[in-house]
Amino acid sequence: MATKIRENPKSITWEKLTGNNTYATLGTTTVSSALAYQFIDANPKKGIQYYRAKLITDDGRIIYSDLAAKSITTSLSFMMPAEG
Repeated sequence: MATKIRENPKSITWEKLTGNNTYATLGTTTVSSALAYQFIDANPKKGIQYYRAKLITDDGRIIYSDLAAKSITTSLSFMMPAEG
């Protein structure tokens, strides 16, 4: 998920829809001079996932992005080989 900054931003909190109008925080990014930001869901679930960005401005306002839908077709897992 990526978003472009147009306000006077302080931070972006990345959220995933987990239920009826319920969101889980995935992480927070401190805003610098960059014009675009992205965040990767480290634990995606199969199916359609909905994400949004919560922008907090320097004066304390909260601005939510529109929901972004992403279809996840496979779960990612990594296995480490055993030594020995």
